[in-house]
Amino acid sequence: MTTTTKNYELTILVDENAPQEVIDGLTEKIKRYGKITSFEDDGVKRLAYPIQRVRLHEKARYLFYILELENDMPAKLSSDLNIDDDIVRYLLVRVSR
Repeated sequence: MTTTTKNYELTILVDENAPQEVIDGLTEKIKRYGKITSFEDDGVKRLAYPIQRVRLHEKARYLFYILELENDMPAKLSSDLNIDDDIVRYLLVRVSR
């Protein structure tokens, strides 16, 4: 049985005051699910509207990942990201390359 990988873009918004250890921890968590082919920390930006998570967020730090994931990994990764309190929002989409 062969495993096929597909390309995904993952955008994560974390608390604007999140220390570098949180970013490193997220990156290590993502590596457990697949291969990170690209990473970009776009810094802190004002949100279009406030987001209530653990507290009200008006700014967030934007992290962008390009991933190669096997077929069953996106659902598992999403499940893990949903329960992470350091994440304000995330978006995982499949891309064709």
